[in-house]
Amino acid sequence: MNKKNKKLNILSISGLPLWVMGEKKGMPSICEGVKAFIRHGHNVHFITCSPPINPFYGHNAKVKFKKEYIQEEIKIYHFFIPLLSTLNKIKNKTAPYPQHPRIELFQHIIRLFIDYTTWMLFTIGCFFKARRISKNFKPDLIYAYNEFAALTGYLLAKSYKIPNITRLFGTFLYPVCSSKFFKFRYMISYLGYKIPSKYLIVGDDGTKGDEIAKLLGIDKTRFKFWRNGVDFNIYDPTLDTEEIRKKLAIPQDIKVVLSVCGLYRWKGVNRLIEAIPKIISKEKNVLFVIVGDGPQKPILENMANKLKISNWIRFFGSANRKQIKEFMNLADIFVTLQDISNLSNVFLEAFVCRRCIITLNDNSTKGLIINGHSGILIDLINLQEKLPNIIIDLLKNETKRKQIGLNTEKIVVKKIQTWVQRGDMEVKLIEDMYKGSQNLDHSLK
Repeated sequence: MNKKNKKLNILSISGLPLWVMGEKKGMPSICEGVKAFIRHGHNVHFITCSPPINPFYGHNAKVKFKKEYIQEEIKIYHFFIPLLSTLNKIKNKTAPYPQHPRIELFQHIIRLFIDYTTWMLFTIGCFFKARRISKNFKPDLIYAYNEFAALTGYLLAKSYKIPNITRLFGTFLYPVCSSKFFKFRYMISYLGYKIPSKYLIVGDDGTKGDEIAKLLGIDKTRFKFWRNGVDFNIYDPTLDTEEIRKKLAIPQDIKVVLSVCGLYRWKGVNRLIEAIPKIISKEKNVLFVIVGDGPQKPILENMANKLKISNWIRFFGSANRKQIKEFMNLADIFVTLQDISNLSNVFLEAFVCRRCIITLNDNSTKGLIINGHSGILIDLINLQEKLPNIIIDLLKNETKRKQIGLNTEKIVVKKIQTWVQRGDMEVKLIEDMYKGSQNLDHSLK
């Protein structure tokens, strides 16, 4: 076998499982990225911890602890961190809320301690797990998914004298990069950028990861800023929506306003719920469907009860890929009102599905949403005055609503990639790195 066609042994490490909310639930970025290398004939050994380390995504995931198994041709290995469940629970209970400044400071110190403790436990456990399993094969590349794994990836690469890649799924650093003690308070995310790697691949998800790279002086030759792909098969105009409505007990004449996201404070689902009373005062033939799970779920359900809108809202919990497809093709309007960025995986899926999208005018969807043409942009200022009227207008105007959805088609073709296309870019980057090179030690310098 020549060097050009060399089959690589890729050792991937991540604090998150392949599917962050359970089997085929949550963001597809990790699984699709790994599968791209399998598709091109490479071997992938994927190490993660149980339970998942990131409570933003994985604290509710039902992950069965098995040391080793194969899934979709991916060799998966778990190592167990005994304290992790307790640490995650404490962190979720100390989520920052507007309270007395001293209480907030105390909460922040606790969360910082938990983050650094978790990071160290993961780094040590993952390093030794990787060393143990690699006795059976020689790794050619270390692939670290997310900032928690970046340090482990670097240490393993140094020990094996092979290249390492760091893959980040966006960033929250931009809004806080001018704050005091920025590098210490957000050290793990900061080091996700700064820890040496052959390539740093950051998701272009509207969180301005490229601006952070400039601010931190990241070498442009090793920095890749790429948007996620989408499974175009999620759009299916032939889907029997009448049958889906029957299955979900949604009457045929009811319009559906959909929100899909993890239920965390910064996801902004409360903004949609707060607008519902004004909407149903003018338009009662509507159902607001909230798909997702997270620590905010009981709080949002309580809010719905207090606003006396329970008959017009339904919380479906987390959904697998088949269910997401059904919801997307069923929805009349898709709403996303997140704090940090609205260019999420589910936004791209709604866009591909030709849904009429309402989102914040925060520049994260620039180039995709043209206000009034391929979606509706709304300013955060006076949101609760504007949002109900916009939704009421779209619910009553079927022609306008459907045309806005259809207008996304040409933009999809020009600006959005499939997961296969996006994965091929990453595989090509790695394969090109190996072509004609007999000694890769220089890539760590």
